[in-house]
Amino acid sequence: MDSSKEIKNFCEVCGLNLSEASSLKRHIRTHTGETPYHCSTCGKSFSQNYSLKIHMRTHTGERPFQCDICKKSFSQNYSCKIHKRIHTGERPYQCHFCEKKFSKKSQLDSHIFMHMKKAVSDCDLPESPKTDTSTKLSSKTSSKDEQYYCLICGSEFSEDKSLQIHMNSHANKANLEVWKEIF
Repeated sequence: MDSSKEIKNFCEVCGLNLSEASSLKRHIRTHTGETPYHCSTCGKSFSQNYSLKIHMRTHTGERPFQCDICKKSFSQNYSCKIHKRIHTGERPYQCHFCEKKFSKKSQLDSHIFMHMKKAVSDCDLPESPKTDTSTKLSSKTSSKDEQYYCLICGSEFSEDKSLQIHMNSHANKANLEVWKEIF
């Protein structure tokens, strides 16, 4: 591949280098949020034509992928692959904190969030009283003026519940490297 082709298919937003111009065009939609493909049945829109095709199966009931063990069928090949782990016992997602293994990434993410909540609630910062999932800034005196801040990114919140919701965004990203550095 010549260097001019590499430059032509280079994403200026994230630095990804793609082999085809059409792939770059599709990729750029992940940054712009453009959704040019629309479902004629429900109006939902998608950035990729393939995503629309898969979505259409929810309306048609088409389930072309079947588990060869129990014969359960799925609309997506990936869902079938994940399902088969029930039969095989495969658990490819491992917690870097306690070595526990999971069959689904979403299960690992939820598990890691439990480690995060425990680490934050166990954290004893000097001159900062703690709550279950947050640390209060101690410079405020009345409870209505208390501020809660995220130990990961420093964002401030006026309510503990708002901080808890915010902490979920860190757990969903499963930013293990940041957590490893902090704890």
